Amino acid sequence: FSRDAYFTVDYAGLAIFTCGSGIAYVAFSFPIELFTKPGALSLSFLDTYLVFLCLCSMVSIFQSVWTRTLSPSVLRGVLRVNAFAAPGVIMSSPVLFKIYTCYCGANSYPPHYCDSAVIWPKQFSACIISIIFYVSRFPEHLYPGKFDYFGHSHNVFHIGALLGLHYQRLALSLDL
Repeated sequence: FSRDAYFTVDYAGLAIFTCGSGIAYVAFSFPIELFTKPGALSLSFLDTYLVFLCLCSMVSIFQSVWTRTLSPSVLRGVLRVNAFAAPGVIMSSPVLFKIYTCYCGANSYPPHYCDSAVIWPKQFSACIISIIFYVSRFPEHLYPGKFDYFGHSHNVFHIGALLGLHYQRLALSLDL
């Protein structure tokens, strides 16, 4: 039981991080075009985005815990990946839209609005590379038994995630 409780706390931490990042994105990096859009249930688009993101994050906690009880299968793998990927994609969508509009849209933005558009792709790249390392189990498959404690894919995943957090902080500081 205690092992499952620790996993639940870990998943809850990821959900809190996702909601916190969404709040930071709304406060500093949200695209100008989306500020005036109406949202659902007579809320603004910003409020709808935050509510949906936080609900999705909470559902991902339950989905992550529930899928741990399933026997290993393709469906279990797909559900577990979805539990972690869906909040991340939803959280990142406004920033991806901002990057797209800064590079491909009309260049009628205020000065320094697109400065962070150079940093955000570095953050996404660090996250994607760390996910690839984790999913592929790269060092463990090449040298079984050699990376049991240090240097295994989960360690590399966390190092890549920290690098992604560094770029996220850098981009948010440019958007201040």
